[in-house]
Amino acid sequence: MTAYKGAFIAKNTSAEAAEGLADAYRLAGDYNSAAGAYRNAATFMDRDATYSNAQKADTQSKLAFVIGQQCAINIRQAKRCEWPSAIAAMEKAVKLGNGSAIDYANLGWAYYNAAQIDNTDKKAADAKAKTELARTNLEKALAMNPSFAAGPMLNLGMVRTDLGDYAGAADILSKVVKDKPEWAFAWNELGIANYKLNKKKEAIDNYKRAVDEDPGLAAAWFNFGRTSIELGNMGDAKKAYKKLVDLRAMNFANFLELMSKGAVKK
Repeated sequence: MTAYKGAFIAKNTSAEAAEGLADAYRLAGDYNSAAGAYRNAATFMDRDATYSNAQKADTQSKLAFVIGQQCAINIRQAKRCEWPSAIAAMEKAVKLGNGSAIDYANLGWAYYNAAQIDNTDKKAADAKAKTELARTNLEKALAMNPSFAAGPMLNLGMVRTDLGDYAGAADILSKVVKDKPEWAFAWNELGIANYKLNKKKEAIDNYKRAVDEDPGLAAAWFNFGRTSIELGNMGDAKKAYKKLVDLRAMNFANFLELMSKGAVKK
């Protein structure tokens, strides 16, 4: 790190030095500092005709990546995220690099996360618009590379669920869990899609698989308990309630208690 800082101080208008420093910050997990250095590198590249669009696109893509990584940290600390900045960087990366499948997938995921912030801020119209853009970009990525990794497929499944396309969500999430049967989160998302399709028995099976893969996944235990109550299976509902209490997921546990009128505690 010291060497990269020294190189940048010696040549503080050098895109190469700025990007080297940014890479060092990124690898060290200092994503805020990395973002600043990548922004410097991008600015210097724009002033230097010797840099190709592909090089500029790569820098913008890395800028978006570190913003996303910092957002994951910010969420745990209840801080705001810069998803709009990540979107702007990925839009530039797509334009400069002529749009690879990976770039479209990352852009779609950035739009989805920005939509979640809009939902929290009760900006329903903005959230829907961004979710639609997330679907467009994720579907474009998968069309370009049908054998794409399960991650973008999982993201598209979540986006389709948010947009009310439950059949489309169930279709792609079924492919995800076939490829990655150990992904508890994906099983839970498939359960949500089947629940929305009123296929509650299938949803129960999905939730069971989710908690088998990850017994600590509180959201899946809650979904399992809620659906069990609706189906009249109080034995499974009580099991879910007890597990949620053990996990100290009291918001979920309290909801099941209220929903069952206290029956899950008896």
